Amino acid sequence: MAPVTAKPDRKRRHHRSPSPNQNALPLSMQAASSGKKLKLEQPQKDVLHAYNTRSRLSRDQARPLPTTSHQSTASSDSQKEQLTATGSEMVVARRQLGKKTSSAAPPVGNVSSVVSAPLAAPPGRFLSPEGLQADDNGHLVVREGDIILRRYQVLRALGSGTFGQVVAVRDLKKRSNAPEFALKITQATKDAAEDWKFEKDVLFKLNELDKRSRCHLVRLYNAFMYHEHPCLVFEKLSDSLHNFLQTDPFHPLVMPNLCSIARQMCEAIEFLHAEHITHTDLKPENIAFAVPFTFHDHRENHGGRYVYTRTVTSPLIRVIDFGSAVHVDDHHGVDVTTRQYRAPEVMLELGWSYPIDVWSVGCILFEIYTSRILFHGPTVKDQLAIMERTLGPIPPKMLKQSAASALVTKGKFMYDGTEDGWAYVQKHAKPLKDYMRDQEKSTIAFFELLTAMLRFDPRYRITMSDALRHPFFASVLATKQSTSSTIRTKTPA
Repeated sequence: MAPVTAKPDRKRRHHRSPSPNQNALPLSMQAASSGKKLKLEQPQKDVLHAYNTRSRLSRDQARPLPTTSHQSTASSDSQKEQLTATGSEMVVARRQLGKKTSSAAPPVGNVSSVVSAPLAAPPGRFLSPEGLQADDNGHLVVREGDIILRRYQVLRALGSGTFGQVVAVRDLKKRSNAPEFALKITQATKDAAEDWKFEKDVLFKLNELDKRSRCHLVRLYNAFMYHEHPCLVFEKLSDSLHNFLQTDPFHPLVMPNLCSIARQMCEAIEFLHAEHITHTDLKPENIAFAVPFTFHDHRENHGGRYVYTRTVTSPLIRVIDFGSAVHVDDHHGVDVTTRQYRAPEVMLELGWSYPIDVWSVGCILFEIYTSRILFHGPTVKDQLAIMERTLGPIPPKMLKQSAASALVTKGKFMYDGTEDGWAYVQKHAKPLKDYMRDQEKSTIAFFELLTAMLRFDPRYRITMSDALRHPFFASVLATKQSTSSTIRTKTPA
């Protein structure tokens, strides 16, 4: 595989500070301060009429405006006449206002706040043009009950990260008992906007090709920019595979469950590769269960030794987070994939393509089988040393072609770790076959599949199409489950 010349990493921009004109006075205040009468178009008159009659609304309709010195000087005979407008006239004015400003989304919160005065910025926060709040990291501040885009009502928080946050929302345009959605709100940065554009384009295309969700990719229903914050509306899924694996105590999944998840992952990635897309960030956090599930723990007798296993009632999954996905014709950066699931050709800077996803799938399947991360080194060198201890030596040809001078010297990988580093490698790594719990036919076939997915040289790594035809899947179907007794049933919180 030809090396790919990396472009310099993009510099992340800080969120732009509000421009000076964002706190401009309302039209009526400008007129009073200048002593001149403004000639207003009809839509502007409607806005001014709605603004000046705002204080007559009840608290059920809107929040009261703060009283300022500007407002007291802006009182005129024409404004006093406008204050006598009837409730019906106010409704008409507000409807016209909504039509004229339909291109701009309303601020979070009560829909009537579209005509409210700008809010004062609290310490450590800055405001968007319409008075929306964002925290120090540029994440939009939303609270339960807020209404976004006059359509999505925030119900509760689902999660957050460096990218932004995910909240559960209800679509006000649908019936009250309609399913909830997951709204992903990212930072208002240039990089986030670029990732958002690619992710929405990719998912809309893939969802159109897979209308029945047979390829196990998350479904995207809407995408929009909300005051410079990229937003995506997804189907609401259940817990992530990462959280499931953290269940205490952990018991390995029965082989039929593992086989089902492995097949779905292979089908999803095969579909992506057929459309010339590499996910680049496959990990347990980006695999989610499609529906709520329960699991049952079993105790099995293996020659007088009892082994606990776990069965999931609905092992249906979805692959999520396409913000780092790369098309075959796009620039391939050097630093991709979370390090624990990163393929060796990426570490050695040899260039990469579809096989890096295959490597990540192999690491995830091993983690499902054992609940432990396969290659978990404190540094990249430690991780390569663990790979060699687990899979054997790295092919010399890959080392000679490597551009990673910090890892390879004169075509050789010389692990110069500290004494503690060697101890860590010895403790956390052993040959792959030594992790087998039994010698069942399905277990042997599973580790043969892992070996094919975890080949160092990407040219000889198995493809997803060939993986789906691997004997492992046939062996599980032909294997009868051992007799087991259920000892308890749990439902994840």
